[in-house]
Amino acid sequence: MSQFQKLKGQASFEFVVILSIVVLLATAFIYTISNEYSETFVLSAVKNSAEKAVSAIVLTQPGCYNTTLKSMKFSPESHNIALTVFGCPIDIPKIASSVETGICGARNPSGSNIIVCNGIIYTITSV
Repeated sequence: MSQFQKLKGQASFEFVVILSIVVLLATAFIYTISNEYSETFVLSAVKNSAEKAVSAIVLTQPGCYNTTLKSMKFSPESHNIALTVFGCPIDIPKIASSVETGICGARNPSGSNIIVCNGIIYTITSV
C-alpha cells in the first residue's frame, strides 16, 4: 500500500469523524431550540386562553365587570404557570384543556390544571 493510499484512508476516516460530530451538535442544537419554542408557544397559549376566559366572564357574569388578568409568572424549574386574576375566578381546567388540545395536540385533555406538552408537565395555578 502506497503512502498516498494510507493518507487518503486516514483523511476519509477523519472526515467521517468530524462529520459525525457536526451532525450530533446540530441535532442537539435543533432539539434545544425546538424545546424553547415549544415552551414559548405553551406560555403564549395559556395567556391568550386566560385573557379570553376573563373576557367571557366580564361579558356574561353579572358583577364581574372589573375582572382582570393582572399578571402571569412562569417558573422554568417547576414548569408552574401562576395567573394573577383580580375579580371573579376563572376556570383553570378549561384553560388547560384548551391549550392541551390546541397547542399540544392532545385528543383527551386531562380536565385538570395540568398541561402535558412534548413530555413536559406544566401546572397552572391561580393566585
